[in-house]
Amino acid sequence: MNHNIRRRNSRLDKHVALRRWLPGLLFSLSFNTAILAEEPAPRETVLTRIRPELDPLGVKVGGFRAYPTFTYKGLHDDNIFATQDNKEASLISEYSLEALLRSNWPNHQLNLSASTDIRRHSDFSSENTEDWKFSVDGRLDVTQNNQLYGGASLKRDHVDRMAPDDTGGLVPTEFEETNVFGHYSQRLQRWHIDLDTSQTRKNYDDVPGIVNGVETVINQDDRDRSERTVGLRVGYEILSSQDRVFVVLRRDRRDYDEPEDVINADRSSKGYEALMGLALDLGGVTSGNLSAGYRVQDYMDPFPDIRTPVFNASLNWNATTLTSVNIDLERSIKETIGVFFSGYVSTNTLVTVDHELRRNLLLKLGFNYITDDYESLGTAERDDTTYDALVGSTYLINRYINVSMQYHNIRRDSSSNVTASSNSVEFEKDIIYIQLRAQF
Repeated sequence: MNHNIRRRNSRLDKHVALRRWLPGLLFSLSFNTAILAEEPAPRETVLTRIRPELDPLGVKVGGFRAYPTFTYKGLHDDNIFATQDNKEASLISEYSLEALLRSNWPNHQLNLSASTDIRRHSDFSSENTEDWKFSVDGRLDVTQNNQLYGGASLKRDHVDRMAPDDTGGLVPTEFEETNVFGHYSQRLQRWHIDLDTSQTRKNYDDVPGIVNGVETVINQDDRDRSERTVGLRVGYEILSSQDRVFVVLRRDRRDYDEPEDVINADRSSKGYEALMGLALDLGGVTSGNLSAGYRVQDYMDPFPDIRTPVFNASLNWNATTLTSVNIDLERSIKETIGVFFSGYVSTNTLVTVDHELRRNLLLKLGFNYITDDYESLGTAERDDTTYDALVGSTYLINRYINVSMQYHNIRRDSSSNVTASSNSVEFEKDIIYIQLRAQF
């Protein structure tokens, strides 16, 4: 949401704003009077198409513009604990407040944002959560061809019950996360050089749980860690500034505060990644980024190292002026709380189709397919496959109010011979929600 609002404000002199409704797993649909669709601009899709008569304009505050948003979401989840048997259903109310303050200076940029999400369950108050986030970021225009970016964020969040690393405690696992990042961008004629670095700190709360039928406290100090990343990207324009070949080199380090609690082993690791890729834009019809390479994650003994090909793809195809097909593909190495696993290779494929039935009536279908292959100690085994089928809609009443609906079916199949490694239970659930959003 914040990222999209920032893009909108950069074109405020024309009273336009850019909206990307329900990214990732969400679906949108909006409707009002029919207006003929325009030819897509470079890298523009049905969802990102500007709609000046419907997009919020914000509130002027000195040299800034503020974008406040309030959202109420009513959900029905028929399996809130994501279990295979003994499903429990609940009605959930979610209240979200968000405010972005963005500079409108001719040079440089400064953004500040704050948000909170409050969830209340009708039948299971132990599942209630209060999440929040504060962030600041900016850009310094040193010259026309080189810029400095930087920012920081602090948030309080929780682990979803259907996440692979949920502990299965009596209450959701909560954690705090801080992040600081810096980025330098340089253009030398057709060459583009980007250097970035970031540091993330995560601290997890202990939670009450039941182990072997006995109530206890699940210690999660062995999940607390610091993550540092440094990356270099060098690109070269082929035909235009939108079409480039590039190379990416990246190094990261993940340092855990304490050894893994059960087997007293250090889960810290160092990672190295090299990618080659292509960014392209074929006249606004097809655009995206493709990259492929190799990644190595070296772990402390006794955890085995992970070596795997990796790839990233984000492709947008405007099949017609009213229909966009989007494909997102990613493979990465992720952390786990599984006692007998060093980590896992996650491959995520998301395909969505968005159709503009009317100017403010968008329809969306999607399918998300995720495979998680765990790297194990000894004879331990675990492989997960998650399917997520989605459909939804959003009705834009005007530039200030919109209503949306979403339904999706989620299923996870799991093959594991270590039942206590983490939340590896198979499950299926249906979620439906109705959402009201007010924005200014």
